[in-house]
Amino acid sequence: MRNLARTTPPRDPPSPGAVGPPIPAPFPIPQYAASDSQVEDTPASDAVDTENVDQLRSALRAEMAGGWVTGGAAFVPNVIQPSENEKGFSDMPSDEEVEKFLETYNGFKWTSCHGTPSKGPGDGASASGARTRTSLHPRKASGNRHPAPSSQSPEDSRPPWWTWTCLPNDPDEEAELDKPFETIMNDILKFFGRSTRQAIATHGQQMPHSRDVHATELKTSPDICIIGHGPSITKVQRLPNKPVYTHVAAPIELKHEKDAYEGKQPSLGEWQAEPHTNHKIQLAVYARECFVQQPNRRFVYGLLLTEKYVRLFQFDRAGCLFSGRIHIHRDAHMFVKLILALSTTDEAKLGFDTRIHWEDQDLYFSPKAYNTGERDNMLGR
Repeated sequence: MRNLARTTPPRDPPSPGAVGPPIPAPFPIPQYAASDSQVEDTPASDAVDTENVDQLRSALRAEMAGGWVTGGAAFVPNVIQPSENEKGFSDMPSDEEVEKFLETYNGFKWTSCHGTPSKGPGDGASASGARTRTSLHPRKASGNRHPAPSSQSPEDSRPPWWTWTCLPNDPDEEAELDKPFETIMNDILKFFGRSTRQAIATHGQQMPHSRDVHATELKTSPDICIIGHGPSITKVQRLPNKPVYTHVAAPIELKHEKDAYEGKQPSLGEWQAEPHTNHKIQLAVYARECFVQQPNRRFVYGLLLTEKYVRLFQFDRAGCLFSGRIHIHRDAHMFVKLILALSTTDEAKLGFDTRIHWEDQDLYFSPKAYNTGERDNMLGR
C-alpha cells in the first residue's frame, strides 16, 4: 500500500462572483495489488494466463472476431488533420514545414511521380481522386542535408516513384527494413524537436509482459517501437535504456511487401471479416500489452509498414479501426505526418487519460469540476 501521508491541499475558496464550484485539487491514487481472484479469467482481461505468444494470439483472434472496422480512406487524414470542429494536434507541423524536411533530407528525392502534399486517400491520390503531379521546390544545397541510411539496392532498379532512396526496394528479408525505417523515423523526430520520443528497432529484443502486477516469462518483440516519456505516460521521466511496454507510444510491425498479405491482396470486406494474416493479430498482441502496463491508456495506435505501403490501426477496448493502405513514396507528406502523430507530445491525442498523471514519485488523479447549473454538460460527460 502506498504511503498516503502526503495530504491533499485544501480547495481554494471561490472568488467573489464566481459561478460553479472551484476545481478540486489533484489527489494521490493509492497503489495496491489485486489478488488473482479479483480479476476474471477472460480474454478481455489481463489475467489471460498464456504460456506462449501463439496461445495469446489465439485468444485475441477469438476476442476480436467481428471487432475489426475499416476507417476507409478518410481515417488517416482525419487523424492527422481533423475537421475545423475538432481539436487537432497542437504540435503537428504545417505542410510547408514537412516539405522543408523532405527537401533537405538526404534519404529522399523528388520524382516526376511525386505531387503536392496530399490530404486525401493513399496511393498518391488527392481528395478528389485525381493524382497530383505538381512539381515542388528544388532540393536545397547539400550542406543543409542530414545523413540517412545507405540503400542496399541499386538506384537504377527502383521504380520511378521511389522517393525514400534509403529504403531497399526489394529486400531479401524484412529485417533489412528495420534500421532504415528506424533511422528515417528518428531523423523525423529530431528535425521536428521531439526530444521525448525515440524510434527503436526492437526486433529480437524481448520485452517482458506482466500478468496483473506479477511478472511472467512471456515476452514479445515488435519490429519497431516509438517510445517516450511524459507526465501521463510513466513515472520515470526519461527514455529507458532498454525498450519496455510502459514507455511504448506506438508499436510497429514491419513486413516485406510480398509477405504482407501472405500471397493475396484482400478486399476491405475480407479484412473486416477474417484476419487471414497474423500481422494485425500480432499488432493486437502489442497493443494489448500497452493497455496492461499503461492502465490510463484509452487507445493505442499501431502501424503495419512495408517498403511501399503503411496501414494505420487504432486499438481500443471495443475493437480496432484500421485504414486503407497509404503509399509512403507518393504520399510522403502523409507518411511523415503519420509518424509525427504517433510521436505527439499531446498525450491525450496519443490515447492517454491525462487526468491521471505523475508528479515526482506520486500518481495523481485530477478530477474535472462541473457547474451543477449546466445540467446537460454535467450529465453528458
